[in-house]
Amino acid sequence: MYLKTIVVATLLAGTAYAVPAHADAVLAFQQVGTDVFATLSGSLDIDGLTATGPAINVGEAVTPAFASVQVGVAPMTYYEDQITGPASWGAGTTPIPPTSSSGDSFTVSGAARSLFLPAEYTSNSSLNSTMLFANNTLAAMGFTLGDYGYEFPSGDTLTVRVGDSPVPEPATMLLVGSGFGLATLLGRRKRKA
Repeated sequence: MYLKTIVVATLLAGTAYAVPAHADAVLAFQQVGTDVFATLSGSLDIDGLTATGPAINVGEAVTPAFASVQVGVAPMTYYEDQITGPASWGAGTTPIPPTSSSGDSFTVSGAARSLFLPAEYTSNSSLNSTMLFANNTLAAMGFTLGDYGYEFPSGDTLTVRVGDSPVPEPATMLLVGSGFGLATLLGRRKRKA
């Protein structure tokens, strides 16, 4: 009975705390061999944002010094000076165009505190884009490794992750710890029997 209580308590604790760190959309830049890949995934609640007007990306590029990335050339809606977060992801001042890209059009500029989303985007719709920067490195592009968070009026967040995330999320650590604790208890119980 005691073991059953511990198992149930461990499972409930893991369920209660096994929520990922709050990031509604993630834009990740990662070094893979001799290339840099950028992927955008997630969704954003744009309630509270006021459209400044329509816009079209005239080119695709990333500029770390201005915390700026543009993906796609489709018609978009512009939200000016409405997000909060860092104005830079590194020292690179030269816009670097991707070798290839696909997916949803998307632009964020931390320096301008602005966001561009597909013209037809509705709150909490899926966003997915990829960019390839062939024969390039994060360092050569002028990135500083780390996580950069942007907050929206709705409370949603966009995390720009440059490189691998070095520290596991607290909820992950709790869940792993609970699993090890359960395994230890079960192992001890079997040895006593």
